[in-house]
Amino acid sequence: MNTKHVTVPARGDATVEVRLSVPSATAGGASFQDVSGLVQFTPTGGGNNGVSLRVPYYLVPQAVSHIDTTLDVKKLASSGSATATVTNKHGANTGTADWYAWGLTDGRDKGLGSNDVRAVGVQAFPGVLAFAISTQNRWSNAAEDEFDILVDVNGDGVDDYAVVAADLGALTTGTNNGEDAVAVFNLATGAGSIQFLVDAPTDSSTMVLPVNIAQLCGASSPCLSSSNPRFTYHAVGFGLTDGTQDVVDGTASFNAFSPAISTGMFDVLDPGQSATETVSINKTEFGQTPALGVMVVSHDNPSKDETQLIPVKLH
Repeated sequence: MNTKHVTVPARGDATVEVRLSVPSATAGGASFQDVSGLVQFTPTGGGNNGVSLRVPYYLVPQAVSHIDTTLDVKKLASSGSATATVTNKHGANTGTADWYAWGLTDGRDKGLGSNDVRAVGVQAFPGVLAFAISTQNRWSNAAEDEFDILVDVNGDGVDDYAVVAADLGALTTGTNNGEDAVAVFNLATGAGSIQFLVDAPTDSSTMVLPVNIAQLCGASSPCLSSSNPRFTYHAVGFGLTDGTQDVVDGTASFNAFSPAISTGMFDVLDPGQSATETVSINKTEFGQTPALGVMVVSHDNPSKDETQLIPVKLH
């Protein structure tokens, strides 16, 4: 408090500044933590009829990282390879850098909330893909929105599968339960499967949707495979509480077995630490499945900085 004594005039008021310090080690990071208590004002000299005043306070702190990535994109474009530096220079919390090929971008749309998509990217591992969706505004619980990624695996311009981030209860029982799951639907047959939950922290603006490549291979339908490795995709965000919709601009393409640009790297940095990653481009593949650049996801950064987009152009 900025004073030990305060005098409040009759029919008047007085302002007292109160500062609450919470060590970053005990502040909430990925897990929810809170701080609460009472500020008590005790009357002196018989004032206020001897009645103390207790003012409650409540704080939900979050210790954040400040993951930042720099990449020499000119060298990457000219030589096909460059070293990226990832830092957590000013972070109070351990942070991570998760790497994707940036495929879609969309501007801020007036009147939309947490379903206002900013960017979409994808990364590849043996047998698994993961889509990352960054939004312009953060959600309280990601299950309050639905995001659809429509996938065409045979290049005929017709969507074959829908990768959907939606409430698990709504998908399975018709009753919302607040958990966000990844459902993959075969658009020809209507068959669907759920094998993962969405990685989407509360009060966040970036989510990750894991998908087994086998889920993109339905009976009597086109299949994503090593012999048919490329797909195109586009995205739509739905605000379930207000009925709004965000159709993301354009389409993107990706090779699930040999990406045109490096993906899947994952860095864990304590406060003050740095790391390096080698980023490479397959120029031949880039001509067929170009990326807008690199998309680095850091869930523990402040929500407005959870996703860093680094443009890469070959020409």
